[in-house]
Amino acid sequence: MQRTIGKFKPTAQCLMVSGLLAAHAVLLANNQAHAQTGADAPMLEEVVVTASKREQALSDVPNSVSAFTGEFLDDIGAFSLQDYATSLPGVQYANQGTPGQSTLTMRGIATGSEPTPTVAVYLDEAALSSNSAYSGGGGLAADLATIDLDRVEVLRGPQGTLYGASALGGLFKYVTRKPTTDGIEGRVEAEYSDVSEGSDGYGVNGVINLPLGDSVALRASGYIKELPGWVDNVGTGEDDSNEGEQSGGRLALAWDATDALRLTLTGIQQTIDMDGRTQVDFNPNSGKPVYGDYVTSTRTAEPFEQDFQLLTGVIEWDLGFASLLSATSYQDLDSERITDEFAQYAPTLAVLPLPDDGTARFRVDIATEKFDQEIRLASNGDGRLNWLGGFYYTKQESDTIQQLDFWSDDLGGAVDFLPVLADINLDLEYEEYAVFGELYWSLTDALELSAGLRWSQNEQDYKQDALGLAINPVDPTTPIAAPGDSDEDVTTWMVSAKWDATDNAMFYARVATGYRAGGPNPVLATTGDLGNFDSDETTNFEIGYRGAWLENSLQTNATLFYIDWDDIQITQIIGGAGVRANGGGATSEGLELEVMWLPVAGLTLGLNTTYTDAQLTEDTPSLVIGGLDGDALPLTPEWATNAFAEYRFGLGDSMEGFATINYRYVDDRDTRFDSALTPFGDNYVLESYGLLDLRAGLVVNAVQFTLWGRNITDEEAEMNSAVYGSPFSTEADLARVVIGQPRTVGLTVSYDF
Repeated sequence: MQRTIGKFKPTAQCLMVSGLLAAHAVLLANNQAHAQTGADAPMLEEVVVTASKREQALSDVPNSVSAFTGEFLDDIGAFSLQDYATSLPGVQYANQGTPGQSTLTMRGIATGSEPTPTVAVYLDEAALSSNSAYSGGGGLAADLATIDLDRVEVLRGPQGTLYGASALGGLFKYVTRKPTTDGIEGRVEAEYSDVSEGSDGYGVNGVINLPLGDSVALRASGYIKELPGWVDNVGTGEDDSNEGEQSGGRLALAWDATDALRLTLTGIQQTIDMDGRTQVDFNPNSGKPVYGDYVTSTRTAEPFEQDFQLLTGVIEWDLGFASLLSATSYQDLDSERITDEFAQYAPTLAVLPLPDDGTARFRVDIATEKFDQEIRLASNGDGRLNWLGGFYYTKQESDTIQQLDFWSDDLGGAVDFLPVLADINLDLEYEEYAVFGELYWSLTDALELSAGLRWSQNEQDYKQDALGLAINPVDPTTPIAAPGDSDEDVTTWMVSAKWDATDNAMFYARVATGYRAGGPNPVLATTGDLGNFDSDETTNFEIGYRGAWLENSLQTNATLFYIDWDDIQITQIIGGAGVRANGGGATSEGLELEVMWLPVAGLTLGLNTTYTDAQLTEDTPSLVIGGLDGDALPLTPEWATNAFAEYRFGLGDSMEGFATINYRYVDDRDTRFDSALTPFGDNYVLESYGLLDLRAGLVVNAVQFTLWGRNITDEEAEMNSAVYGSPFSTEADLARVVIGQPRTVGLTVSYDF
């Protein structure tokens, strides 16, 4: 068992496990995840969690927490969010057809159009989420490769007290492996895959840990993966048009200055370069592909590029009576995407003197720089009263360029004899201060009460320069400059109680709130000054149970929740422009059930299932892309289930075999509100799907060979969609549906040293 440098415990022991795959992941990662009380009586071992920004036994946490360990993610071949996010209970995942253009939601807190995220994303102590509506953070959730992760943690329900803005649906957290002075260790891995309807993929990655003395250690990792394509574009004539590459790495340096003081510096870089998207053209009325399975048609290519850098510095200081932590981070995220908007502007394009390939090309460039500082002090000790308090500051600068041009590849680019449709430059500065704290009071050995409070203040300064036919039809060449600003104070809170009914059964109740920051609106000639939009807020009521049975070989977790969502931020169409508004209220209620069982040594069985009923409770205002009372909240399946079985068996002193089966089911989902108040309605119902994955392998000393298949039944899984139509039509003309990867088989070989 490795240890982290100095006095700190190994992070591999700080596993947050709630339910089937998380506990299963611990078993895969570490033979100590169960101990024998008899020849055939495996038993789960107690684990430590960090959900409340302090170490606690899982049974002591009155919150809904799950995790996948890094070893488990390696064993299932997960590389990006699309490989594992929907296996996490209560988590909904959608993308716009490429890695890096991802939306994470939890417990149904979604509207189908999220400029600002509803789930906060962290990497270790660094907040990655953007809190502004003008940096595209809702559709750019950090989609980091899983290389050298210690675990991925999920906290469901609003986490506004400890994690602040944009955590109104929950928290998604990447936790990296830390450097160790135990010795040189590492791993190298190579992979090859073949997609049934597309091209081949391959990748290599490596990790190395280097002690630099008794108190200093360095850890480095790197990867490159050629992503296969499977969508043919008959418009551009390109086969496998969604091929791409994802590459990056991490460098971490840790120093134990004393037994009580540790400093860690980390740098991360990742690049995503995609040739196109996994969207397939469907007839929205028949639900059938227009050109055939895995075929699209655009008049120009739709590439996507993203470059991400993160620098962090963390100081951990044990003061005796309390532990002090200072976390500083700086990140730079640059994204560029291009989409073909021919379907949206076809009536206009038909009357213009354009070549046969003439279209409307939309380019969006978003550059965001973000600085964060958090200082936190938490009590040490086992007394009846414990506490945690802190200060948080963030400053974010975002520059967004949106260009909508008449375009022709035959003419070499933008059509210069026509004015641009839109050329918009948005500059935004977002600044936030917050103070927060929580108290934990043990009334008895079995009963504990907790309470938390956070006060946040944010200020936003906004500047817009815009021109074009869609901005000012009367004078499309003169730019319109419009400043704007907003400020608001928000208070979030939490109260909870937990009761240890027995040594193996815990019940808890929790009420917590979360919020998403408001902000200023753009000012156009067709809209005038619309004023600011307000923050929206969620209040979560939750009761839960955790229990262990059969000598701790069977674990069951159950949670009932009800969420009240007020002042929902939603898109409003005024003067042909999309702006932000507050659109009424909604509720989400449901059940999360998780079971994990180790019936005999080597065999692991697990199941989780989530039921969610999320809907509007009042009509949205007129002219809003919203709906009516009772409409389901978009991208939220009513039922989602994940089941698995794995068996590991010895084949002598130096060999081990394993086989795993995993099945994921996701119910059908609306992509917009069913009563969407647009001329033709833009809700496309995504069909339910079930994905079956199989893996089998052999471990020989330090070398592992894994033969695997993903989506064995070759299901055409519908993940997301965008619907297009003429403003003069009462029916949609085209749905571009994001389709998951077809049946893929592959071989992975790794060597640990």
